[in-house]
Amino acid sequence: RGASIASRASADWLVAQEVTYPSAQLLAQALENDLPRGLTAVCVVLDRASRQGLDPDGAAPHDVGRDGTSVAVREDLEAVLAAMGDKQLPVVLESGTSALAATALLAAAWKKSGRQVAQMTGAAGCDPLRELATLGQVPRPLDELYHEMAALVRWGRGSAPKLYIPAVDASIYQEAGASAVEEVACAVATAVEYVDALAQRGIGAGEGAGRVRFELAVGQDFFGEIAKLRALRLVWGQVLAAFKAPQAIGEMWLHARGSRSNTSALDCYVNMLRGTTETFAAAVGGADSIHTAHFDGALGLPDTFSRRVARNVQAILAEESRIGQVIDPAGGSWFVESLTRQIAEKAWEFFGRIEKAGGMAAALRSGLVQDRLEELAQKRRADVETRKKVFVGANMYANLDERQRSVFEVDCEELAASRKEVVSQHKEGAAEAVREPLAQLRQADVNGLAEAAFAACEKGASLGQVFEALSTAKGAEKVRPLEPYRPTEIYEQLRARADAFASKKGRRPRVFLANVGPAAQHKPRADFSRAFFEAGGFEVATNNGFDTAARAAQEAIASRCDVVTICSTDDTYPEIVPVVCEHLRKEAKGQIIVLAGYPKDQLEAHRRSGVDEFIHVKANNYATLSGLLEKMGA
Repeated sequence: RGASIASRASADWLVAQEVTYPSAQLLAQALENDLPRGLTAVCVVLDRASRQGLDPDGAAPHDVGRDGTSVAVREDLEAVLAAMGDKQLPVVLESGTSALAATALLAAAWKKSGRQVAQMTGAAGCDPLRELATLGQVPRPLDELYHEMAALVRWGRGSAPKLYIPAVDASIYQEAGASAVEEVACAVATAVEYVDALAQRGIGAGEGAGRVRFELAVGQDFFGEIAKLRALRLVWGQVLAAFKAPQAIGEMWLHARGSRSNTSALDCYVNMLRGTTETFAAAVGGADSIHTAHFDGALGLPDTFSRRVARNVQAILAEESRIGQVIDPAGGSWFVESLTRQIAEKAWEFFGRIEKAGGMAAALRSGLVQDRLEELAQKRRADVETRKKVFVGANMYANLDERQRSVFEVDCEELAASRKEVVSQHKEGAAEAVREPLAQLRQADVNGLAEAAFAACEKGASLGQVFEALSTAKGAEKVRPLEPYRPTEIYEQLRARADAFASKKGRRPRVFLANVGPAAQHKPRADFSRAFFEAGGFEVATNNGFDTAARAAQEAIASRCDVVTICSTDDTYPEIVPVVCEHLRKEAKGQIIVLAGYPKDQLEAHRRSGVDEFIHVKANNYATLSGLLEKMGA
C-alpha cells in the first residue's frame, strides 16, 4: 500500500515522462515546453552507446541516439539542466552500465549550474543486469560494475543522500513475455543481487536496499496490474525482513511505465485509451512516479501533441479525479487483495527458483529466465494470433480508412556524424586539462573512486574517458539476450503486405461474402468473416444475402474478388457448398474458396467440393490471412 501513513495530499506522484530524443538539445527543448505544463521530474534515458560507456566517436554509428539521448560531455547535461531554470526537480538517469560515469557528469553539470550537489535528487539508474539481459552482454565483468555501484553508493551517502543509486528495470521482462508473476520475481531477484553485491563490499543491507528504484511495466490487465504493483511491495517486504532491514520498505521508489508491448502502430489513437487505463492502474496501485506511454510511440518519436496528451492523462487523474489523495484505493477489495496474494505467492516461488540457480545473473547465464519468458511469449503470441487476446484496431475492429500519422523524425546518420565531430573536438580541447584527473581516477581506491570521477568530469572528461579509466578488468559478460516484441507487429506486417498488394494492383485484396439465406441464417458468420479479414487489410464486399446458392455464386464470380467466403449455417452447408463450389470452379479464375465455420463431420466433403480454407473462432487468424496473402502473391 506504499510507504506513506497518510495520503499524499497534493503531492500525488511524480509525472516522470521519458522523451528519448537522440540529442540533449532536442531533449532540452522538449523539457522547456513540458516542465511548465505538468512535468514534475526530468528523465534522461541514455542511448545505447552511452549506456555501454562509449562516446560517439568510439561507438557504432547506429548506436548513437538509439533508444535514448546521446550524452558524452558535461555540456550535454548542462543543456538539460538549463531547461529546468531555477526549479529543483528530481533528475532520473537511465544509464545502464555507465552509471558512475554518467552520474559524475550529472554532478559536474549540477554544480556548474549553481546548484548544491547535496540537494541533487532523483536516480543514477545503475542497472547492469538490465543491459546484460537486453543486449546480451556488458562490456566489463559484473564484479567490476558492482564495485562501481558500491563506490557510487558510498559517494551518495555523504554527497548526494537523496539520490537513488541501484535501479531495477523489470519492464524489460514483461516486454519479452513475462506475466505479472515473472516480472515481480525478476525485479526482486535483481534487487537481491544488487543488495548482496553491495553487502559484500561493506554496505549494509538496509542502506543498499533503501536506495533501490524499481520500474515495472503496466499493460492491458487493469486489475492484474494494480495487484502486481502491490504484490511487489509484499514480496520485497518479505525479502527485507530476511535481510533484517524492514525499514527500507519505506524508502522504496516504485516507478510504473506504460508497457511498450501494449502499443500499436495501427489505429494509433486507440493507444490514448490504453495509456489512460495503464496510468489509472499505476495510480491506483500506488506508483511513486509514472510514465504514460506516448500514443504514437510505436511509430517513432513523440511530437509536442503526443507529449501533451500523455502528460494530461496524468494531470486529469491527479488533479481532477484526485486519485493520489486516497491511500491504497484498491485496498479492501476482495478481488484485488486475493489477486495480489496470488501474484505474490507465485512470484515468491519463481524467485526461489532463481535463487536456487545462483541468483539473477546466474539465471540469465543458464537461460532459466529466457526459457520461461520464451514459453510465455509463445503462448501470448498464439492468443493474439487466434484473437483470444484482442488488440482493438489491430487484430479486431480494424480501420482500413486510417491515414498514417506523420511522426517526429531525426536523421540518425547525420546526428551520429555531428556528435562524433563535436565530442572529438571537445576531447582535443580538454586533453591537457583531463590528463592528470584521469590518471588519478585510474589510481583511486573504492572510497575515492566517485570523487575522482566527479573531479575528472569537472575538468572536461567525457563519459567514455571516465568509463575507460574505471576499467581494471577485461572481458565482456555475455548471455542469451531477451527478445522483446510488440504483439501487434505481426498485424502491422500483414497490413503492410496488403498495402503493397494495393499499390501493385490498384486495389486491396478483396473478399466477397457469399451470404445465403435470410439475415438470421447468414449474418452472424458474415459479421465474423468481415472482422476476420479486415484484420489483415482485406476489403470485404458484403450484401443482404441471396435466396439460392447458385445466385450467390454468380454474384461472387461477377465481383472478381480474390476470395469468396460462404456464410450460412452448418445445417444448410451440405446443400449450399457443392453448388457454390461447382459454379466457381467452372466459371471463376483462381478465386480462393473459404467456408465460415468448422462443421467437423462435413470437413472432408467440403474439401472435396473445393473449399480451400475454413475460418472460425478458434482459427489462427494471423496464419490464415498470411497464407491467403501468400497465395495471392502478396
